[in-house]
This record gives sequence, C-alpha cells and structure tokens, in this order.
Amino acid sequence: MTSLKTIRAKDFAPFYQNSVGIDQLFDNLLSTVNVNTQSNYPPYNIIKKDDNNYLIEVAVAGFSEGDIKVTVEQNVLNINAENSDEETTDEFVHRGISSRKFSRTFNLAEHIEIKAAKVENGILSLVLEREIPEQLMPKSIEIEYRQ
Repeated sequence: MTSLKTIRAKDFAPFYQNSVGIDQLFDNLLSTVNVNTQSNYPPYNIIKKDDNNYLIEVAVAGFSEGDIKVTVEQNVLNINAENSDEETTDEFVHRGISSRKFSRTFNLAEHIEIKAAKVENGILSLVLEREIPEQLMPKSIEIEYRQ
C-alpha cells in the first residue's frame, strides 16, 4: 500500500503536460488524504450499485427524528447528528449503544445528486445518482462528404 509520504514525493508534472485542470484533481486528492483524521464513528458502508448509482449507509441507532441533518455544499456531503435527549436521568449499568454527536463528510464527484434519504432499523440510507447533463454527454458529429 502506498503511504502518504510516497504520494507526496511523486512528481505529477508529466500529467500536467497533456491536460488542462488536472492539477486541481491532484491537489484535491492530496488534501483529502491529508485530512483523513475522522474517527470510525459511526460505521458506514458505500455500495456501488452500477456506474451511476450508489448507496451510503450510516449506522445511526439511538438517534431520533430531527437529530440528523444531511446537507450538500460544493460537492461535499455532510451528515451531522446530535442526540436531542442526551440529558437523561437514567443510570446505565452498561451503555453499549453509543449515540454521541458526530459529523461525517464524503467528497462527491461532479454531477452526483442525493435522490433519497431514509432511516430504517437504525441505518441512514442515502441514495446517490450521477446525472450527467445532456450538454456533457458524448455526441456523434455527422461528417458531410462532397464529391
């Protein structure tokens, strides 16, 4: 596995010669690897259904309606949760179900839209779909031949 130090030591200049704007791709990639300080809470799955459809599942057991906020801003998906009834008078003998507040972010590729969000059986499911605008779809150019 390639370490962060090895990635930083790579010279990406040859890629820049034949491409326009790819430098930003590498800068974003390196900054994402750099910020990898998120904890493992809560656990989550990212499932690829096909080339254009994805599903993100986040374990949110212990959170009630209104405790979770999902936002998308500049291709960054943010999931924030804060338990509204953390203040409890109950005395726990053992507390194994954590419901502490969290913030989880996911970088989204261009043209990825959140189509649905639901919580069922303690799992927040987010349905994502890539919707490429018509003007960005490949098109065939008809060639006119003259005699």
